[in-house]
Amino acid sequence: MKVLLIALNARYFHTNPAVRILAEYCKGEDIDIQYQEYTINDNRDYVLEQIALYNSDVVGFSCYIWNIEFVLYLCENLKKIRPGVKIVLGGPEVSYGAEELLSRYDFIDFIVAGEGEESFKRLLEDMAHGDVETRDEIKGTIIYPSTEYVDLDRLPFAYDIEEDYSNRYIYYETSRGCPFGCSYCLSSRDRVVRYADLQKVKEDLYKIASSNVEVVKLVDRSFNCDVKRAVEIFNIIRELPRNVVFHCEVNPELVSDEFIDAVKGLEHRLQFEAGLQTTNPDSLKAINRSPRVDKALYGIKRLVDTGIKVHADLIAGLPYDTYETFSRSFDDLYVCGPDEIQLGFLKLLKGTPLRDMAEEYGMVYRSQPPYEILYNKWMSYEDLCALKGVEALVNKYYNTGSFKYTLDYCVSRCKSPFAFYEDFSRFWTAKGYYGKNLSLVNHYRLLYEYLQDCIYNDEKRFNKSFIDDIIKFDYMLKNNTTSLPDFMNLNADKKDREYIKAILRDKKWLEKNIPELAGRPMADILKCVTFEKFYHNVPESDESVSKYVVFIHGLGKSRYVSIHCNQEV
Repeated sequence: MKVLLIALNARYFHTNPAVRILAEYCKGEDIDIQYQEYTINDNRDYVLEQIALYNSDVVGFSCYIWNIEFVLYLCENLKKIRPGVKIVLGGPEVSYGAEELLSRYDFIDFIVAGEGEESFKRLLEDMAHGDVETRDEIKGTIIYPSTEYVDLDRLPFAYDIEEDYSNRYIYYETSRGCPFGCSYCLSSRDRVVRYADLQKVKEDLYKIASSNVEVVKLVDRSFNCDVKRAVEIFNIIRELPRNVVFHCEVNPELVSDEFIDAVKGLEHRLQFEAGLQTTNPDSLKAINRSPRVDKALYGIKRLVDTGIKVHADLIAGLPYDTYETFSRSFDDLYVCGPDEIQLGFLKLLKGTPLRDMAEEYGMVYRSQPPYEILYNKWMSYEDLCALKGVEALVNKYYNTGSFKYTLDYCVSRCKSPFAFYEDFSRFWTAKGYYGKNLSLVNHYRLLYEYLQDCIYNDEKRFNKSFIDDIIKFDYMLKNNTTSLPDFMNLNADKKDREYIKAILRDKKWLEKNIPELAGRPMADILKCVTFEKFYHNVPESDESVSKYVVFIHGLGKSRYVSIHCNQEV
């Protein structure tokens, strides 16, 4: 029996571990099982053609909120082309509300609900031996998991290490289940945490390290719910022969001294995602999360202070959260200084307790995936639209890291971080910039235009000449070029350039400040550095000084060295 599993990923750089595990776990003497991966951006009819040409007996689809509409299109038309094919759906988007799907769509033969390895394998074996009734006889069947959980130690390693993972992620789970009961999350339905044996984890991570992947996403729902186990996994990562980066989702309240000590030396091999969601205690209680806000914020700050990249989440649209309380949550998180802030919007996922309580909370949401909220008792549609504007600017400006020091200055001149982004968003709306495809240079230009407006309206609050310096500083720190946008002026003249080149020829100075370039010819050095003269003590303050800044690029993270005029070097 020929079986084909289909993954429709959200983006090219994603990979689907589910179809890979199932293909390996379910194969047998009578079951020839393969998988194919596409993205939701691929042409639908091209994907349909490829599936139909395989001419399999069974086609299984991995279903999520981002691909279910694409999946249903493929299923409907595949059934028309190959009437005898058995179509099986599985995944979180069909594990709840399966009865409704089967009653609505007669081209679906089976739905495998929940944890699927054993139940899908059993279904395929029954099909191969002719022990399964047809759709016409039973009008579709939901295959539920057995009462016993899948033994994670029996799951095969899902990835072919010879495959090319350039610019792609590998997803790996060391555990399943989550001990927390956040009511907006599907994991709240699976509170029993099961772990793979650490020896298996170690063997699998060594296999991953032997591939060419750069980033591995550990999909454990709360990686540090068992801190001692997390520490042991960090020790495994520390021993790996190659610097693969591991992305972990952590609960900030559980960040302990032991956890912080364990990540020392792994600053460039880990990334953390920390879900704060809100700092409104009433909202936290309503979604069954701990109201220990101070502890969560302290945990995030400790993670940031390690130097490890931290991505932190907020959710707009939660019960009892108003526009004002959400803005305070934003400010609380912003001052912690995570590398990225994801300002997300509540999605009422199938199977979640919060979706069941939508009427009680006056939550109106989109009927199509991803079921995002439109409004509720505490936040209007207009409020959420305003937050969408803030979200867009946080993504374009804060999360890119390309405007760090200019943003710091802007925020310092406003009532709060949220007040700045809110006002900047009004400027974008008034100018009609939303929805336009703008270059990075134009993002600098628009921030500069906004600040010119601020100066016009409140000259005392903003230092015009410092703004000229600080936005140029940000641009030169992130861009290895001597060509500046037309709204930036180059201060360094020929005499200044010769002075800096003389410094770069000084062996002792170079060994102290840019040791990577010591002993290199000047032509090579100039490929890695740019420099400029500034009239303020950028980026530290708006104090008036004359100084040079040498920007270093292409040697890891971009950095800079300041040289005050007339300073002995």
